[in-house]
Amino acid sequence: MPTVKEALEILDLEIERAKRLKLPCIKVIHGYGSKGTGGKIKAKLKNVLLEKRKCGQIKDYILGEDWSIFNQKTREILNSVNVAKKDKDLEKLNLGVTIIIF
Repeated sequence: MPTVKEALEILDLEIERAKRLKLPCIKVIHGYGSKGTGGKIKAKLKNVLLEKRKCGQIKDYILGEDWSIFNQKTREILNSVNVAKKDKDLEKLNLGVTIIIF
């Protein structure tokens, strides 16, 4: 299990890799914390992704609890990325994942 710092370093590497490969989105599995109250990685990830969105490094992100056909951002991804329709976390309200959109 990585520290918050290690997890964010991995995230930066994976974002750059995904952009190089011209992927439309990636799913980050960060977990929800060992105590079930939302882990430190998830909390910091939300702040980091907000900053990355503001500075244009990513287009947007969708928290796992919003990864639902009833969410507008999710519908946009599903309409443009066919494989996303088969994602096992779609409609699961999974608090331990986040979708990053490029």
